[in-house]
Amino acid sequence: MAHNPLVSVVIPAHNTEATLARALDCLLEQEVLDWEAIIVDDASTDSTPAIIAGYVERDARFRTLSSCAHSPAGARNDGISTARGQWLMFLDADDWVDASFLAKILAALKTAPDAVVAYCGSRRVMPDGAFTPSSIAPEVAIQPFETFSRRCAIATHAVLVDRETIVELGGFDASLRTCEDWD
Repeated sequence: MAHNPLVSVVIPAHNTEATLARALDCLLEQEVLDWEAIIVDDASTDSTPAIIAGYVERDARFRTLSSCAHSPAGARNDGISTARGQWLMFLDADDWVDASFLAKILAALKTAPDAVVAYCGSRRVMPDGAFTPSSIAPEVAIQPFETFSRRCAIATHAVLVDRETIVELGGFDASLRTCEDWD
């Protein structure tokens, strides 16, 4: 029987040749090794499929799906449908996380066994390579609904969420063309 990974990382990719390798490399750098990455090629017309194929060939934890969803939400839903991990992470093809991300967020989840989601702060990388200061919205812990009703307070890739909960909620709203991650 195949081992189910602890974390499934779902990566929608549409014409992401300029950034995808860096996003996938951050997974190879993780201190926690028990993950799978589902890269959903959403009808790319550039070299994205070849980049994906190289990673799939290099490491068995990478899997690929072809999609014609033409939206990040639809591509994420396609990835969710084949995810096997207890936890889901949504990594956009132009983002990356620190090598300690999974280790730290899984450790936080161990301290709260009933939790269905954990999140952390994030920061942006500017075009010149400089990092903005790390930011986290403390009001999310106090008033999550009120906070999210006003703004997207947490970066998509700064969250680990229980897969069964996402499936029960029906995944992402594919009718949204923007802010689908916030929704």
